[in-house]
Amino acid sequence: MPSAAPPFPAPVAAEVAVYDLDRTLTDTGSWAHFLRFWLAREAPWRVLLLPVVALGGIAYWQGALSRGQMKSWAHRWLIGPRVAEARLSAAALRR
Repeated sequence: MPSAAPPFPAPVAAEVAVYDLDRTLTDTGSWAHFLRFWLAREAPWRVLLLPVVALGGIAYWQGALSRGQMKSWAHRWLIGPRVAEARLSAAALRR
């Protein structure tokens, strides 16, 4: 009699990188650290976009953007609107 397949697949070990962007896990935020890492190693040319990001900071200061919206603005300009998963994985491995 054939044995029945287990109801769930066996667990697989995985490496996990955690970026605590809102300080819920650590005493200090890691968002700025992550941005520095990304700009230094993956997209140094995006440093030229910092003045555009500053406009988001001014909009936040004036109350036109929430903190979350300002961070989304910065992510869009400094990291990019879409980044392939393979590129993110490769960057994480390079640390």
